[in-house]
Amino acid sequence: MRLPEGFKELISEQFPSEISEQLMDSLMSKVSGRHAVFHKMTPDEWMSSVPHLLEFTKNPRVAGGVFFSEGYMFSHCPGYYSGLYYPQEASASEVVSLLPDNLNLVLDLCAAPGGKSIQLSQKLSFGGCLISNELLPKRAKILSQNLERAGVQHRVLMSNKAEELNSIFGPIFDAVLVDAPCSGEGMFRKDPDTVEEWSLKQVKICVDRQKEILSAAAGLVAAGGYLLYSTCTFNRDENEGQMEMFLASHPEFQMVSMIRLWPFEVPGEGHFACLLRRRDAFLSPAFEPQKNEKAKTCFDLPSVVQEFLLPTGSFEQGRDGFWFYPHAIKKHLPFSKAQRVCYEPGIRIFDSLSKPGFTHALSLILPPGVWPEALHISDDQLFSFLRGETLNTDLSPGVKQVLWENLPLGFGKQIPSRLQNMIPKGLRTFVPRTNLPARPNVQVLSQTQNP
Repeated sequence: MRLPEGFKELISEQFPSEISEQLMDSLMSKVSGRHAVFHKMTPDEWMSSVPHLLEFTKNPRVAGGVFFSEGYMFSHCPGYYSGLYYPQEASASEVVSLLPDNLNLVLDLCAAPGGKSIQLSQKLSFGGCLISNELLPKRAKILSQNLERAGVQHRVLMSNKAEELNSIFGPIFDAVLVDAPCSGEGMFRKDPDTVEEWSLKQVKICVDRQKEILSAAAGLVAAGGYLLYSTCTFNRDENEGQMEMFLASHPEFQMVSMIRLWPFEVPGEGHFACLLRRRDAFLSPAFEPQKNEKAKTCFDLPSVVQEFLLPTGSFEQGRDGFWFYPHAIKKHLPFSKAQRVCYEPGIRIFDSLSKPGFTHALSLILPPGVWPEALHISDDQLFSFLRGETLNTDLSPGVKQVLWENLPLGFGKQIPSRLQNMIPKGLRTFVPRTNLPARPNVQVLSQTQNP
C-alpha cells in the first residue's frame, strides 16, 4: 500500500515525529485478527455452556469484546444469526464506554451499520428508548436488520437529516452519539479504496459536514445531557480541531473526556472520541412503568408476552400491522406522527398484510421463557432451520419460538408431523455444517412449556 503524500505531510505537520513515524509504520503492517462484541450473553457465560463451539481471545479493553483468528468468517457461524455477538472493529468498540449507564433517551445520529447502536442499547435504563438514525435508505435497511438480529427491544429507526430531527424532537435526549462521516484514515489498512479517495479537499469537505451535523446535534441534547463525537480518522482537523470549533461556538457545552486510540498503541485500526456535556445539571426523569393497559390488538398475542412488553411500551395499529412502541418516546412523538416520519416506528410484531402472523422481529426480542412454547433444536437441525427448511417434529399445534443454545432464531408453526419455518425468505441463509465442531453430547430435540 502506498500512502498519500498529502496525508503523510499533514500528519507530520500536526503531530510530533515520534507519533507520525509510528503511525506510518503501523499503517504499513498487516491487519491481524477479527473482533466482535458479545451482546446476548458474556463470553464467559458462553464458554461455560459450550466451550468447544467458538475459539476466541477476550479483549480486556472492551466489555464483551473478543478476538477471533485471522480469516474467521462471522457469517458462517450460527452465533452471528442468533445475535450472540456483532462484528465490530476493536478500537471503534471502545467509544460507547465513555457514556454513563442508565440513560432514558438516546440518539445515534449516524447509526449504520449498527454496532454502536447495539452497544448503546445496553446503556439504556429500564424502559429507556434508543433512536437509531441513518440518512441513506440502503444503509438504514442494513441497520434495521442488524438491530433486529441483536434483539434490541426499545428502538425506533429514522432516516432523516440531523436538521430535520432537530425540528421533530428538540432538546430531549440524555445522550446523542455523532459517529461522524470522515476521511476514513483509520480504514486505510482494511479498505484500499479509502487510500485512493483521500485528499486534502476531502478532509475539508468532511470538516464542513461534521460542523453542520454537530451544530444540529447540539440542539437535540437535553439539559445536562451528553454529546459523544467520534471518527475513524487521524488528522487533527476532524478531531481536536473540530471539538475546539464546536466549544467556541457552543459555550453551553463542556468537555468531559477525550481519547485517541492509535493503531500502534491499542488493538484495532484507530479511533478518536470526545465526550461533551451540556452544563445545565438536569436529565430527563427516569422512566416509570405504565399500568398494564388493555392491549389494542386484534390478534391472539399470548398474555405472558403482553405482560412482558406492556410495562414499557404499547401496541399500536399501523397500516401494515401492529407495532410495539416504547412509552419513553411516545410523549415526544405520538405514534400517529411516528408512522409518517420514522423509517420504523418501533418493532412490528404482527404482520397484517400479505401473510398475516407474528413477525420474525418479535421472536428475536423475547428472551427464553417468555413465549409460551419453545422448541430447543439440535446442532444438525440448526442448519436446516437457518436455511428455511421445515423440521420433522411431532408437537402440539401452534407457533413455537425456536431456540439454539437458549438463543432465539425465529418462529416456527407446528402442523401435522412437521414445523413450518417462519424465517422470512430474505433472511434465510446457508451456513456450512463444517463451521460447527461436533460436541461430546449432541442435544436432543425437546419442547418446553412455561407453567
